[in-house]
Amino acid sequence: MPILHVSDTFRPTVNCHGREGFETLWNLEAEKAISSQRTSDVATIRVPLGDGTHLEAYRKRYWYPGWKSPMKGLLRNTFFGSSRAAKEFCNLEVLNRLGCSLVRPIALGEDRTVRFLRRALILTESMRNTIALDRFLADPRETRCPVQRRRRLAAALGNWVRTLHDRGFCDRDFFARNILVHFAEGERFAFSKIDSGAASFGKAQPGSGRLFYRDLADLDRDVRRTVSRSDRLRFLLAYLATSGVDGEVRRLIRELAAFRGVE
Repeated sequence: MPILHVSDTFRPTVNCHGREGFETLWNLEAEKAISSQRTSDVATIRVPLGDGTHLEAYRKRYWYPGWKSPMKGLLRNTFFGSSRAAKEFCNLEVLNRLGCSLVRPIALGEDRTVRFLRRALILTESMRNTIALDRFLADPRETRCPVQRRRRLAAALGNWVRTLHDRGFCDRDFFARNILVHFAEGERFAFSKIDSGAASFGKAQPGSGRLFYRDLADLDRDVRRTVSRSDRLRFLLAYLATSGVDGEVRRLIRELAAFRGVE
């Protein structure tokens, strides 16, 4: 039976509940399709509010058809555990509470049959003056922007990623497409991490550094074609809160190169 959970922040305004609410949000016509895969899609929608207005939101849907999906659910622990959508919703709530993300989750829905997950959806807030990091870096206008602007972005991103890691956050999907850049007044940048269904929070313990290296290595490899070597170094300097290339910086560079086999 479908169930729908609306976050406390949006519960007074989003008039969608239970089975009917789930079906309403699932079937709302997409304003703009963002991506579509075999068992998931992402689109922008307009959620009707109680006062007759609408809320702009991103909707991500998952569906699990056929007889193989229940078996896969057992292997992925979605039979007794949380779905990817539920984990993403919870992680986004935690990131908001920690002040590490501006995007707020709106609603989470799941449709299960005897605990077997059939469908799931997550709604997140749509924000103005926001773009995915990969699209921002690939924009020809940004490649011609003042050098100082790109330097500020690299430093701000390094500080933000370090803040996530200091709070024990690590993710197997730490790629530019899953990082949102928010533009604020005064040429300031803020960031949000989305699609964090595979992420986890935990205290930094011996050996956990490898998980953080994976985040850094994945992101570095993802942007190396669109970001200069000097700006990637500036990111690492900000991440380590240092102004010069010292022994700690060289050690981190060696760790990342060894982690991904990059020369």
